[in-house]
Amino acid sequence: MKLTIENYNAIKSYFTFEDWRIADIEETDTQYHFELKSSYGTIIDIQLERDPISGNETTAYQFEFWGWRPHKGTTRPEREFLYYIQVKNKDMFCTALIDMIKKWIKTI
Repeated sequence: MKLTIENYNAIKSYFTFEDWRIADIEETDTQYHFELKSSYGTIIDIQLERDPISGNETTAYQFEFWGWRPHKGTTRPEREFLYYIQVKNKDMFCTALIDMIKKWIKTI
């Protein structure tokens, strides 16, 4: 099962967190790429794999979700796993994006 998010660009206007916004979303064959920017010019790139890491029809699918800060010399991305429901529910997905931002704010 390849993850498909219908109207994924709608999340740009829905997402709010302090001075952060989603600047760009790109869909590829293997991932969704989210570029988040703060009003200070900080950029965080977040990827969501479209192919599940684990799960099946009777157990919850999990998708790899990771982020890193370009131009910061980051060699190791912060990785998490999101369940299918967390991706399909806008509020839950926005919470996952916020949590990833909070992790990176601590490294500034």
